[in-house]
Amino acid sequence: MKEFARNNDDIEGLAILGSHARGDAGPKADIDLVLFVPKAMPEKILSEAMDFLFPFNEFVIKPDTKKWIIFLGSEFLRVDLNAIQEISDIKVMYQGSLIDNPDKAVLIDKKGFLINTFREWKDETIKGKIDLFSLVNVEVEKFLDAFETASRYANQGDVFRFYFSYNLAFTRYARLVQLEKGNDSFLYTPRRFLEDMSTDRQRSTERLASTLKLSDIPPKLEHMTAEFLLTYGHLYAKYPELPRNPREIFTFIRSVLNRDMVWNLRDVAWVAPDILQKGKLYRSSTLSRFESRREYELLIKQLGIERIVDLRLEHEISRYPYTKYTYELLDVQHLGMNTKLSAPFVFGPLTSSLHADLLNNTDVIKQFFAFLAKKVPTLVHCHSGKDRTGVLIALAELIAGVPEELAKKDFLATGMDLKVKDADNLFGRIEELGGVHSILQQIGVPQEHVMAVRQWLGNEC
Repeated sequence: MKEFARNNDDIEGLAILGSHARGDAGPKADIDLVLFVPKAMPEKILSEAMDFLFPFNEFVIKPDTKKWIIFLGSEFLRVDLNAIQEISDIKVMYQGSLIDNPDKAVLIDKKGFLINTFREWKDETIKGKIDLFSLVNVEVEKFLDAFETASRYANQGDVFRFYFSYNLAFTRYARLVQLEKGNDSFLYTPRRFLEDMSTDRQRSTERLASTLKLSDIPPKLEHMTAEFLLTYGHLYAKYPELPRNPREIFTFIRSVLNRDMVWNLRDVAWVAPDILQKGKLYRSSTLSRFESRREYELLIKQLGIERIVDLRLEHEISRYPYTKYTYELLDVQHLGMNTKLSAPFVFGPLTSSLHADLLNNTDVIKQFFAFLAKKVPTLVHCHSGKDRTGVLIALAELIAGVPEELAKKDFLATGMDLKVKDADNLFGRIEELGGVHSILQQIGVPQEHVMAVRQWLGNEC
């Protein structure tokens, strides 16, 4: 690489960082190399470097246009090769390497720029000029952004995006823990993250590991909140000039968690505010799993909910049952809506569409409209609030005069794994069967119930 850098006019310098520059590299330590190419495209230089090293390459990973990872020889030695146009791009890497002698990091320096910059960075470290205050401020803002994003995706049931965003928040939290110790060596955070922590805090931090299970997300977010606020409290005591006080951050995070507490919770009127009245009919995922939250009762009262229609089956209810508290607070009605249907079918034969086939739950649909006809503010849910709930809400919206395209919009707003074809199959089947009024007539829903629901949900009352 020294030969390659020396003979390439686009390269002004070559540096080595990490353990090899410190002089404590082990036999299998990876090699961190940086090519300084202020006037050339990094990807072009990396490609040329690959050609030059071709006899030794076993495999190359290209995660970034400025960084390629090379594996050399039979021992598969890892080399991180960075090509940068701005020297500031490696400042954190350099300072994180904790190099005692900057001269050891410079392999090629055609204009003396690298060694002078590295010595300046070394002087900053020695004189304590690294602006930890600014770093704290930046990491806090990035944490809040990632945390809010993770919470929002959890509310939408998007586990993968939650997982990605939560881990970004965890990374920012880890950096703040390092800054709490006066250490900005983020490059090596995984190795030193738990240093100097008490045993209890180590265990508590280890439990912050992310999850791909939707039901585990709320406690993870609560735990992350507690750990972050603890760390930020210490940092704020150290840097009282930070622009956000702990109370402001606590209020923001609690507002985010309250907003996203119940997955898929929404007033169905959102989709057609000119047609539907607010505060009449809500939909959500299983509400019982949130009973233990202190905001639960406040949420119920805030929305004005008086009745819950629970579409879960017995085995689902047994996992997250409502307690006596909710039964005293609300009128809870259980209408087990089966996704595994057996003959006879009112609207058979069965199709390949789950949602279209759910129309065969005729007793449930009939009872659902009987409840709505009593004009009591109602929340309806199944497990996730997307399939069984989606079908019943779609029927109610169509009866209330919501255009099909808007009813589809609400159906798909739940997200998760719902596809446009799912909406097309359900609404197409409704049309095939003669429309919503024909379906309810065949089920045996009294006309007075249909009219009562239409008047109550719509703007005709």
